Parts: sequence; structure tokens; C-alpha cells
Amino acid sequence: MKKLMLLILLISVQDAVARQTPQRLSCKNPQSDIACMTCNCYNEAAGQSYAGQVAVGKVVKSRMYVHKIDRQAGARNARYEASVCGVIKQKSQFSWYNKLKTRAPVPFGHPCFNAAQESMKFEGYFADHYHANYVKPKWARKMKVVGRDEPNKRNGAYHIFYAAAGIKQTPQKDESSAIVAVNDRL
Repeated sequence: MKKLMLLILLISVQDAVARQTPQRLSCKNPQSDIACMTCNCYNEAAGQSYAGQVAVGKVVKSRMYVHKIDRQAGARNARYEASVCGVIKQKSQFSWYNKLKTRAPVPFGHPCFNAAQESMKFEGYFADHYHANYVKPKWARKMKVVGRDEPNKRNGAYHIFYAAAGIKQTPQKDESSAIVAVNDRL
């Protein structure tokens, strides 16, 4: 009888803990850089390859690098913000953040958690713009294509990555190097 009561108590404690542990990362207003990067990955590239998810994060980090270059050059107004959250929350930069209704929470265990961690380690310049293959933004005509992701198996969508003229790319030595290698097929 004691074993049965102990088992019932154990199950009820586990159930209570499970109800208190969040199953998703909220993206309504992320505050830490890693939360912002994870939410950006999920809302921009959840269906893309892992390399594509890392590359989306590297665009954020590349914009931070451009901010640093702008400041070193004496520019009064840098093109981008200095922090991960600052870049992501910058007006009219990432559509998911500008539309409160589309800020989907990230399920724990999603690959974007790892992709965000990996992209946070990147220091340098890869690309500062990208778009999905099914849109044709005007700014894309003025920029250099540096790579693209593999098409999503479900819907054929992929991202095309662009670099601004005059900024030297940092050699890629990690998972997202697969993005740059695809450049030969463009």
C-alpha cells in the first residue's frame, strides 16, 4: 500500500512540474540576445535546412559587424543596431517582429535553439540581406548574391543571401558554409 501511495504521489508531482514547465519559448517580446536569435530563426527559417537557419542568424551578426564598421568610419548614424535584439527589433527589418500576430512561440527542442547558439558564435561578415525565393524585393537588384539555401522539401521555398558591395566576407568554417558553396549553382 505504501508503494502504491508513493507511486501516486510521484506521478502527481511529475504532472505538476510538467504543467509549470513551459513547453515553448515565447516570442511576443524576447529580451535576451539568445531568445531574440532563436525567435528570429524560428519565425524566419523554421522550415529551412539547419545550415539555412544558421545563415539567417549570421545575417543578424553581420549587421552588427556593419554597425561596428560604420562607427569606426565615423558615421553618425549606423545602418544597423549594435545588439542582436536591436538588429531584430529594428523597424521594418524582420516581418515576423513587425507583426505582433505572427510572433509564433518556439517549441522546445526545435533545431533553431542549436542554430541560434551556433550563429551567436560568429564574428565577421557573411551577408546582410536575404529574402525568400518567392518574393522579388527592389533592393536585391543592387546587391551581390552570395548564396542560397537548399529548397524546403515540403514547399520548395528557400532563402537567397546578399552581401553589400565593398564589405569583405569572413571565410566560413562551420555548418553555414554549405550556404556559400551553393553559390556556384545560382
